[in-house]
Amino acid sequence: KQWYQRRVRGQTGQLLQSNVYLHTILASQQIMLRVPEYRQPFFESTCLDKMLNILSTRISFQLQYQIVFCLWLLSFRASYCAKLLAFIKPTAEILRQAVKEKVIRIIMQFYRNVLTNHASPRKAAELMIQGKVQVTVGQLTEKNWKDEDIKEDVEQVKGVLDTMLQDMSTFDSYLAEVKSGKLEWSPLHTNPAFWRENAQKLNQNDHEVLRMLRILLKDEQDPTTLAVCAHDVGEYVRHYPVGKYNVEKLGLKERVVCLLENDDPKVKSAALLALQKLMLNNWEFLAKTNA
Repeated sequence: KQWYQRRVRGQTGQLLQSNVYLHTILASQQIMLRVPEYRQPFFESTCLDKMLNILSTRISFQLQYQIVFCLWLLSFRASYCAKLLAFIKPTAEILRQAVKEKVIRIIMQFYRNVLTNHASPRKAAELMIQGKVQVTVGQLTEKNWKDEDIKEDVEQVKGVLDTMLQDMSTFDSYLAEVKSGKLEWSPLHTNPAFWRENAQKLNQNDHEVLRMLRILLKDEQDPTTLAVCAHDVGEYVRHYPVGKYNVEKLGLKERVVCLLENDDPKVKSAALLALQKLMLNNWEFLAKTNA
């Protein structure tokens, strides 16, 4: 264990200088973790933290495969799964971009184990939903696979996530999307009924959702996220007029104003509309006038 930690610690600092060396270390780890007795001392070491750092950088698909293979071996033990949740976000990103079947297969097997063995499958599912895994697996179900095991794993993970999404309340789904840091146009954002029922919930936990929206209102965000975020701020005050004070106090109005200078016309339009809702008491009158 100590030997391995020293080797990985050195590789974290100079990761891309010797991928061959790292391949060798990980290959040894794959063999070692096949033996159940070796998993506990490995789990108790700092090696998982080192692996997380490595996986979060730009590495080859082979290194990705080797690391996730090790995670898959560990995920057979329920007591390990809580710590393994930290790997869902980076593996979700890898899954979105993966083209190699072996990488997709091992990530699906890892997810399947975590969803099955974790003490709280809902927590694991929520993290996957935040990482847009359900969108990715939906796309993967449409592909023709040479390996039938991939198809089975993809369908299994998709089935679990679909069930979890149905069990989650509409607001839970919205909260999970906001926490993911990437918003997309969907009926969840554009449905007036949702905002009538849930606008005040944005005040919960010391305005947790509003604070997250403020963080998302940055120019470096992708245009769709910015536009949807501005729209949501407008809908919040439209259906909860007292919320105008919160929007100003928390700095959201200032961020929305800055979006008027954004290069994307859709972002500018969404920001302008949100500001109109902030300034007008009778939004319904404005909507009928513009119709």
